[in-house]
Amino acid sequence: MVTLDVERLYTNIPHERGLDALGFYLQDRTDLPLSEFIFELASLVLKLNYSSFIGDFYLQLKGTSMSFTFAPDFANLYMGFFEYNFVFNPDKNPFCQKILKWYRYLDDTFSLFQGKMDELLDFVSFLNGVFTDLKFSLEYDLQRVSFLDMWIELKSGGLITTLYRKPTDRNTFLLASSAHRKALKNGLPQSQFYRLRRLCHSDDDYIERSLEMKQRFLERGYSVQCVEEAYQVALSKPGYVLLTKSVQKEKPFSVTCITTYTPQAHMFKNTILKYWHILTTDPALTQHFKDPSLFVYKRVPNLRNKLVRASTLPSPRQTLLTSLKQGNYPCGNCAQCHNTWKTNIFTHPRTGTTFPVRGVITCSTKNVVYMLKCPCDNIYIGKTIRPLKQRISEHKSSIR
Repeated sequence: MVTLDVERLYTNIPHERGLDALGFYLQDRTDLPLSEFIFELASLVLKLNYSSFIGDFYLQLKGTSMSFTFAPDFANLYMGFFEYNFVFNPDKNPFCQKILKWYRYLDDTFSLFQGKMDELLDFVSFLNGVFTDLKFSLEYDLQRVSFLDMWIELKSGGLITTLYRKPTDRNTFLLASSAHRKALKNGLPQSQFYRLRRLCHSDDDYIERSLEMKQRFLERGYSVQCVEEAYQVALSKPGYVLLTKSVQKEKPFSVTCITTYTPQAHMFKNTILKYWHILTTDPALTQHFKDPSLFVYKRVPNLRNKLVRASTLPSPRQTLLTSLKQGNYPCGNCAQCHNTWKTNIFTHPRTGTTFPVRGVITCSTKNVVYMLKCPCDNIYIGKTIRPLKQRISEHKSSIR
C-alpha cells in the first residue's frame, strides 16, 4: 500500500502547463459559458496576480494563489492531466501494469502497487523526473498506511479503515459559545459522529474512537446531552448506510430571505412566518408567496474582517453633498428651489435666538422639521417624512 503527496502543488503549477490541462478538459464542452471565455479569464487571473510586500509589488510567475476560488479545481485538473499522460498511459509509464488501484484527492494519492521494493522506488523516481517542479513524497507499508483522515489496514485478506489524526492536530471544533445559529452548532456533533461512523470498520472501533471525540466536544463547551444524542444517532445507523449517497427531497420555497445572522434572528424569522398567511390572501401575491420563505443567514464580521485591511483603500465616493457644509440648500432640480433659502442658521421669530442647521438639507431631504415664513412675518413649523419639496408644493397649493 502506497500513499503519495505532491509537495507544494498550488504554488508549483507552471501557468502554461496548467492552462494546457484546462484547455484539454474544456475542449469537449458545449455548455455556457463558452470554453474560450473560461480559458481567457483563467489566463488573466494567473498571469496578472500581483501582490505587495513592504511597499514593493511582485508578480507571481508560477503557481496559483491558494486564496483563489478556482485554485482547487485548477490544481485538480492539472493533476488529472498529469495522470492521464504519465500514470495511466502505458506508452509513457513503464510501471503502469504494476498499479492495481489508484485513488487521488487533490494532491494526496492512495494506490496498491504490485511489485518489488526497488520497482516502487523506481516508479516514484520516474514520477519525480517527469517535471522538475512536480515532486511526490512517498510513504508505504505492507500492513497499514494513513490517507487523508483515515488509517487503511490490510486484515484478513481485505482492507479496513479507521480514524487517523495527525500528531500535530489541535481541537479546532467550533466553540459552543460562538455567534452561530443554534441549529448549526447542534448539527456539528451529528456530522462529526457520522463521519467517524463512516470511517470505522466496526461497531467496537466506533465506540472506542468516540470516547476521544466526545471529550473534544466537551472541551469546546458542548453539553453532554447534545454530544451523547449525536453519538447514539450515528451508532444506530450501519456504516454502509452512511456511505450510500442519499437523495434529499427539495422543500418548496417561494422566495429566499437573506440577512446577516444575529442571536435575535429567530425572532425575525418567526415574525415573518407568523404573518405569512397575509400575503397569501392577496390575489396578486398569492401565486408568488404560496410557500413560506427560505431563510439564509450571512456570517457576521469576525476579527479578521475588522482588523485586516487592504493596503490600498478604495477612494471615497465623491458626491455633491460631500463638498457642502452643514446648512440648507436648494437642490437645483425642482420647482420649489426658489422657495428655499440657502443658509446655515435660522432665527427664532420671537426670541431672536439663532440656531445652526444640522446636516446638509435640500429640497429632496426626507424626515425633516421645517419652518415656513410668510411675508406678513407669521411662521409655520411643520415636519414631514417625505421629500421636503413635496410638502412645500402642498402648502403652495393650499394657499392658492
